[in-house]
Formats: sequence, structure tokens, C-alpha cells
Amino acid sequence: MKAALEAQKQRILDLKRQHDQVADYQNDVTMAQKNLDAVSQRLAQSSLESQAQQTNIELLAPAAVPTEASSPKLILNVLFGLFVGVVCGVGAALLRELTDRRVRDGDELLQLLGVPILGRIPNAKTAPGRGLVAYAPPAAARS
Repeated sequence: MKAALEAQKQRILDLKRQHDQVADYQNDVTMAQKNLDAVSQRLAQSSLESQAQQTNIELLAPAAVPTEASSPKLILNVLFGLFVGVVCGVGAALLRELTDRRVRDGDELLQLLGVPILGRIPNAKTAPGRGLVAYAPPAAARS
């Protein structure tokens, strides 16, 4: 009796698995049918559209060959390049001048540090009548 009961349980489980498998197949068939209907409808619509000879395009005026080139505009390009070059050059010169931290004369030093100047070494180029002396032979050797 137990063996017959186990056989019946096994048979019921097999039937449940088969029923679930059939339900999955039916869902697959339904989805495939819906996809086929959608593709068939799109094909019919595309066929109708391709057979239609109506267009909404019409020629307003025939094209004409231009009498002069629209681009490049040589004079305008040269003037624009010159303007941009001058602006960039002036900007670079101003930037270089503003970032230069050298002290050029005593007034600048006084303005920066606020202390008086005690002495000054003259520039060899600007000293009147004197050149820079690097070596002077002794007086006995000159005679």
C-alpha cells in the first residue's frame, strides 16, 4: 500500500511538472503570436506608405550659381588676425610688466621698503667719462 501511495505521489508530481511546462509553452506561444501580429501590422503599414506617391516637397526656385566666393574673406580675416595679435601682444606685455618684481631706481626702493637710501653705485655705462676698470697695472709698470 505504501508503495502504491508513493507511486501515486510521484505520478501527481510528474503531472504538476508537465502542467507547469505546458503553461510555460502556452505563454511562449501567446507572446510569439503577439509579436507576429505587431510585425505583420508594421509590414502592412510600411507597404501602404511605400505605395503612396504623395510628397510634401515642392520646388520653390531653382538654385543659382554664386557670383563670388562666400568664404574665405581674406581682408576680414587679415584684419581680425591683426587685431587679435595686437590685443594678445599688449596683454602679454602688460602681464610681463605687472609680474616683474625688479627694483629699477632709488625711488622705487624707497616706495617699496620705506627706508632712506644710504649710497648708490653708478652704472659703468652712465658714469660721465669713465669706463668700467677691471684691471689697473701698478704705477711703476706704466712708465
